[in-house]
Amino acid sequence: MRKVIERIDAPLPQSVLMQRKLTSLFGDIDLPVRKVFVCSPYAGCVKENVHNARMYSRFVFLCGCMPITPHLMYPRFLEDKDPKERDAGIQMGLILLDFCNEIWVFRQRISNGMRREIAFAEAHGILLRYFSDTCQEVIKRGRG
Repeated sequence: MRKVIERIDAPLPQSVLMQRKLTSLFGDIDLPVRKVFVCSPYAGCVKENVHNARMYSRFVFLCGCMPITPHLMYPRFLEDKDPKERDAGIQMGLILLDFCNEIWVFRQRISNGMRREIAFAEAHGILLRYFSDTCQEVIKRGRG
């Protein structure tokens, strides 16, 4: 059946294309199934915070999980300085957080946006894990 499908001159579904890309990159391995919400600062020194969020997301991936990092996605098209758009981005991030198995909080300084994400996770029984700037686990609490 697969050979027949390959002979058809039609675009493949995105899921098939993604599976092929991942298989070519990593071999025939199981894909990450645990979804981890990456909670780290965005506002302030944005360039440094975006760099750190990318590093934390890679760390989550290397731990065998799927990183969910809304503050690397939504600021690309939302205006962070507009309170309504910032709030909309945080609300959409909370919807994504609801699909996650865990939230990993990075850094010692907790921003207002991070506080909202942490409070949401606590209220919904999502496992919280706290990490230092260098990705060393500090605290683990919540459901497992």
